[in-house]
Amino acid sequence: MRTNAKKNFYAILLIVSGLFYSCGKSIPDPELIGEHQIRFQVDGFNASVTPLPSNDVKGAHMLAEVSGKVLYHWSFNQESLHPDLAIDKSSVVWNIQTDRISYVAGKAFKPYEAGKALSVRGISEFTLGISIKDVKSLGELAFHISGSDTGPKKLDLSYSKDDGATYLPLLLNFDFSDVKSTSWGDVIQDLSAIDLSGNVQKLVFKFILKNASNPTTGTFKIDNFSIQGEYDGHIEEGVPAIRKLHYYIFNQNDGGLVASGEAEVVSGSTQVELPVALSSGRYLASFVLNQSTKALILPKTIKTIDDFYIYNSFENFENNVYGGVIIGLDIDGDQHVPITLRRYYSEIRFEFTDVMDLTKVANIEIVQEHILPYYVPFGNRVFSTLTDATKVSMPTTFGPDNRFIQFNQFLGDLDNVRDVAYLIRAYDRDKKVLREFSVSSAIKNNVQLTFKGNLLDGIHTDGKFVINLDEAWGGSVEQPF
Repeated sequence: MRTNAKKNFYAILLIVSGLFYSCGKSIPDPELIGEHQIRFQVDGFNASVTPLPSNDVKGAHMLAEVSGKVLYHWSFNQESLHPDLAIDKSSVVWNIQTDRISYVAGKAFKPYEAGKALSVRGISEFTLGISIKDVKSLGELAFHISGSDTGPKKLDLSYSKDDGATYLPLLLNFDFSDVKSTSWGDVIQDLSAIDLSGNVQKLVFKFILKNASNPTTGTFKIDNFSIQGEYDGHIEEGVPAIRKLHYYIFNQNDGGLVASGEAEVVSGSTQVELPVALSSGRYLASFVLNQSTKALILPKTIKTIDDFYIYNSFENFENNVYGGVIIGLDIDGDQHVPITLRRYYSEIRFEFTDVMDLTKVANIEIVQEHILPYYVPFGNRVFSTLTDATKVSMPTTFGPDNRFIQFNQFLGDLDNVRDVAYLIRAYDRDKKVLREFSVSSAIKNNVQLTFKGNLLDGIHTDGKFVINLDEAWGGSVEQPF
């Protein structure tokens, strides 16, 4: 389960099985004397999210047999409100109080594994806004539903075509009181009667939760939330386009690279094997798992350990990079060597506390102002020619309970904190700068750093952000900006 204060980080167990090579002859081949076929067996990591085949719901939807494309789908397996599939990811707005959200064990839904589900605590309503631009017609809305024994037991679901000014009912008093906290029910609602004529661009769904015996602590859970319809445009996949494990093995005595390679981690897979032939000796090994839409920045040529570094471009801000090293890997026969991969990044979050309306903010741009955080697993060599002029640019649609942005900052695996600093620019729809300011802190990898303060209210003041560093992830800091 993940909360704002604490999130258990994913441990990735790497087991090395040493298999002594024999050619089956009384006298072994000379060139293979002293070599061992080492099989690196990587397991313990989460399976990646796989989109529904061809985006075709028929035959794949466990809730209903329908004809049409999946326009939006949330598996919540990445512990995020970002959709796995969407016709417009940037249009998605969940208006839920962020401190009431957590992610708990979910329900399997082919081809998705059970993974995680969204859980909200102690709230009576929330909304979800999506773009339906160029959608010809809507099909069904379907999701799994559950909750705690003291949580809501009835649901009202309505929709709005005028950005929340008025709502029309879809479900009234949907009763799921017979769904126990350890089980799941199905909600399937036909949307085909919704008239999309008149250039309707957006829909907002409102969920009203009722009949909780404890409205303060009771929880409501949803999983595998899908909206189907007829649409000829491109469906964006919110899943990693790349899921690749890189490995580099160096001779510990002279630092020379003796083996390297990469393995594609297939969607849905939780294990990959890396067979490597190594002579008897002592080695240093580095493993890095890249789950992203862009490749990591790695040296084009590596001859020795002095050439080796790892970096992720700043614009690739949704990248999840895990890694680990082995120092003093002795190869002399059959053996098992465990290693735990850790997050090579931290989560940076901005929570805006403005009293004023933030709807005028159309985009936020973030620039790194700190020293480039490339990672050198072995040693402290400087790579002064490395540069990164990329930025993070985020379209925004802020609502009353949706006033935050977040991104991942690559750092590597750090023994000590390092400085991070960012320049923030808020733009309106005419691309005019509304405010520009800088913030800074010092963190390690595997923490959640939250900057909390006013985005626009402080334009004419010396207001500061509060920094909150959550080290339960591996860590939380809070300070004003």
